[in-house]
Amino acid sequence: LMVKLQNLSEQLDPLETAYADVRFYDVDVEQTQQQYENLMSAMNNELQEESILNESAQQLAREIERLNIELASELVQHEQLEEILNHQLPALQAQLQLLRAKDDEASRARIHVHRMSQPAVEALLGQMNRICELVREKLDELAGAEKQEKIMMIRLELEALSNEECDEERIAKLEKQLQELHFKDEETEVLVSRVHELRIKKNKRVALANKIEGRLIELVNRMNMIDSNLRAVMDDRERRKMAASTGVDMQISALESALSEAAGEILPLLNELCSQSHHENIIIPSIQLQLENVQKFIEKCK
Repeated sequence: LMVKLQNLSEQLDPLETAYADVRFYDVDVEQTQQQYENLMSAMNNELQEESILNESAQQLAREIERLNIELASELVQHEQLEEILNHQLPALQAQLQLLRAKDDEASRARIHVHRMSQPAVEALLGQMNRICELVREKLDELAGAEKQEKIMMIRLELEALSNEECDEERIAKLEKQLQELHFKDEETEVLVSRVHELRIKKNKRVALANKIEGRLIELVNRMNMIDSNLRAVMDDRERRKMAASTGVDMQISALESALSEAAGEILPLLNELCSQSHHENIIIPSIQLQLENVQKFIEKCK
């Protein structure tokens, strides 16, 4: 019996070996299949990442091209340029920096799919930098054109004020316009100097006008005093208090004194003030009125 069992064992042993070989082969096939699936999954992930990165790069390229077209227009306005510089470009630059970081990471970490940016990230960076420079150049050009336009308007106003009466409001407006230019060059300094000269001229005119008006008030008060004194002498009640001959003599003396002072002193001074105001182009309507009143007074006294 033992012999038979031994024989059967020997007969079955090769089958066990074959089974073991088949089992090991099956395990190897499973491992190979898993490795294949892992490889395909990794390649698919890298391919998807490549597609997403290239799509992002192409989207940025389209945005850059749109900005190039917008900047090429001659109708681009200052507000548009400010919007591009302060809002659109920073947003695109942030996206580009993120794309660049992902591009570097993909180039460094990938195993199966070679990174081929279409378009190249570095090319996009160069285009973005050129757009930034172009926007700044156009802003400088517009600022220069606006400056020249404002300077021309200031010059025209200065010419007008040079030939007209200096007006405080207009001078203050010119000073404000020059401050808003925010330029410190020789051209603007000349304009600032001219406006300063106008203000000095205006202040001198105001001081002279005040002086003329003050002198006019003195002469008017003096003339009113002469007229009041003369009226007192010529009053009927006063004449009745005196003898006839004495009263007449006093009236004649008062008339002569009033005439002498009005014609010999006040009238020449009024003529001088009138001439001075005309020469300096200072309009004081009351001078002419007082001049006519004095002339009428003199005619009555003659």
